[in-house]
Amino acid sequence: MPKILYFITEDWFFASHFLPMARAARDDGFDVVVATRIDKDAQRILDEGMRLVPLGGDRRSLNLLAGARDIRGALRIIKTEKPDIVHSIALRPAVLGGIAARFAKVNGLVIAPTGLGQLWVDDQLWVRMVRSMIRGVLVFYLRGPRTKYLFENSEDVLEFRLNPCDPDVTIVGGAGVNQRDFPVVAEPPTPPVKVALVSRLIAAIRLLM
Repeated sequence: MPKILYFITEDWFFASHFLPMARAARDDGFDVVVATRIDKDAQRILDEGMRLVPLGGDRRSLNLLAGARDIRGALRIIKTEKPDIVHSIALRPAVLGGIAARFAKVNGLVIAPTGLGQLWVDDQLWVRMVRSMIRGVLVFYLRGPRTKYLFENSEDVLEFRLNPCDPDVTIVGGAGVNQRDFPVVAEPPTPPVKVALVSRLIAAIRLLM
């Protein structure tokens, strides 16, 4: 049975956004293993017939020593599980899990940055340097014939100096939302039209303070 190993920082994020993808892999005959921080949604993943491996590290940390330690931890997991494919989700797991997968010479690597976050908002010098290092790792060091990139919008593809039309790049229209639950409906016949946005309003809050 082929094996796919997911690296993702939080079990709730995997359960809310990537279970359908993992189910499809399971139904295609893959042994699915999820390396993540085990918390409140662990049982939901286990109930799907998938295995969990504890994953340490702080998803917001940029500490180089902590990053080196987490690469060693990821490499240890890969050598123990011996997966055919490593699928790293979000920027930090993509970098650290990707480097570990390259060291372990895994057959297939999927890099899914999902979103770019605060690192692509701030414009301080050290943040720009970190961005350049991340690009270098994900695109130049990890790119190869067995590496695939998974993005949720074409703008992020361009941020990594990749071509959305490249055969190793796939764009999916978001994750975690079943479009059948939100069908297209006719617009209201007369204005005003009220729109509700459920989101983090970090930039707006900063402007108001």
